[in-house]
Amino acid sequence: MRKQLRKDLSDDRILNKCDGGIHYLHKKENVQFKNTYIEYEIIEHIGNQYFGDNRGVDEYVIQVDVFTKGSFVEISEAILNVMEEKGYLFINDYDAYENETELYSYKVKFRYYKNRR
Repeated sequence: MRKQLRKDLSDDRILNKCDGGIHYLHKKENVQFKNTYIEYEIIEHIGNQYFGDNRGVDEYVIQVDVFTKGSFVEISEAILNVMEEKGYLFINDYDAYENETELYSYKVKFRYYKNRR
C-alpha cells in the first residue's frame, strides 16, 4: 500500500505544485525546498470482511500533510481531485499555521479499501 500511495501522490498535478518533494512520515532536515513539500502516512490498517479465516478487504486510513510558505489552496484542490479519482474516500481536512517553522499546513485524511481477493 505504501508504494501505491506514493505512486498516487506522485501524479503530475500534485508534483508540479510541490518543489520540496513527497516524503513518507517526515521530510529529512537536509532536504531543501523553496515553497512546498508533502508528508504522508498510513494512520491505520484494518482488516475487514473476513471469509472464514481469510481477510477479504484491507481498510486504510491515510493522512497527507502539505507544508508551504504560501497558499496551499491549489495543491490542496489537486490532492483532493487526484486522490478521489484514484478511489480514496475523503474523511476530513483542516488548515493550520505552525509558529515554530513559520509554515502553513493543510492536513487531509482519506479512507481506502483494497480488495485482497
